[in-house]
Amino acid sequence: MLEAETIIALPEPIAPATHVRSTLIQSSLKQLRASGYFDVYETRLPADKRAEILDTLAPTWLSMDVAMAHYKACDEMRLTSAELTRIGEAVGKLINNVLISALARAAKMTGVTPWQFYGQLGRIWGRAFQGGAVGLKRMGTTESLIEIRGLPLCRFEYFRYGCCGVFTSIANLAAKGATTTIVDHSADMLRLRGTWHANRS
Repeated sequence: MLEAETIIALPEPIAPATHVRSTLIQSSLKQLRASGYFDVYETRLPADKRAEILDTLAPTWLSMDVAMAHYKACDEMRLTSAELTRIGEAVGKLINNVLISALARAAKMTGVTPWQFYGQLGRIWGRAFQGGAVGLKRMGTTESLIEIRGLPLCRFEYFRYGCCGVFTSIANLAAKGATTTIVDHSADMLRLRGTWHANRS
């Protein structure tokens, strides 16, 4: 076990997140449709947010209250942890195809490990959120600690499982057997533990 090493330090102070890239919401909607939950989800959307959530097709920035309305509706479906995990991993793959497509192609290179991908989290964060921050620590050769701060979406279970799916997908680009679990969370904070096997083969 390596001594804990800070790879990406959290800034101080952290400005609260104010906007979310519509790509995150669109990926979530796509998977809700594929999983057969869209009709139930749609009934839980507030009327004043429906058009902005459902009719936004081109990539753009959505205000935090719109994103919160989406994830609140998802939580109100009260899906099981198994289903949340399955949907979260599927959404993670969709999001990563958009946010780190160039990095994903690099996974074919020999010697690439999840740390090369995790090291880009700050840049990926800036493409997904305006405000808030993500920090990263190396807890061991194949173990990471990811901390999200200043993001009100952390209060929603559906979002937390989605984050697990995103980070699991990132690690699996260069490893096998990756898992991401929730360590701790609050209304605007999420701490995750990621692990994976040392070798792809």
